[in-house]
Amino acid sequence: ISIRSMFMKPENDAIIRVIDAALVRVIESGGVEECARNNPPYEALVVHSCQADSAKFDWPALSEIDPHNNRTSIKIAALGPYQWGGADGDYTVQPYVGFWPDYYRLIEQQINQTYGFGLERVWYATSKQVMDSVLNGVTDTTEPYMMVGGAYDTNLTRKSTFEFSCITSATQDKYFTKRYVDEKSADSDDKDKVIALSV
Repeated sequence: ISIRSMFMKPENDAIIRVIDAALVRVIESGGVEECARNNPPYEALVVHSCQADSAKFDWPALSEIDPHNNRTSIKIAALGPYQWGGADGDYTVQPYVGFWPDYYRLIEQQINQTYGFGLERVWYATSKQVMDSVLNGVTDTTEPYMMVGGAYDTNLTRKSTFEFSCITSATQDKYFTKRYVDEKSADSDDKDKVIALSV
């Protein structure tokens, strides 16, 4: 199972609370399943790293996330814009389509209803550039599709370097393997056959 999350700079407590409050409300309302239904054949798994109870996740006061009263968005570090396939996300068309663009819109709706501003994507070509922008404070958080198990740098993991939000979703990994053939009973023709799983 590969789990996904939004990553933030350590000690950026107000933004962490905003993102978790939004995510819990999306998850609690069935938003993950809705995004998957609207983007077949995407198969989303709901993983509860945070209790899906919005009463336990209060929104921080606006003054906590915007002490200077000049914030117009929460900046999201994004990969691309790339075409990952219609079910996952196509960021080369307008409006963006797929599971993750739909998920992003649900998060943005929650934040906009609460604070009156939305999200703003800042594009980067690589995952390293995405994570660097968060750590350097250029952006507030990553897109919700970032893999928790990924590396950040040669000797550092994402988990050890960043704070991460409630798990946004997960996917079951699929692998391609050669079919097992019992050498004693198989025809020679069978030895060259492989099983291909359609993903």
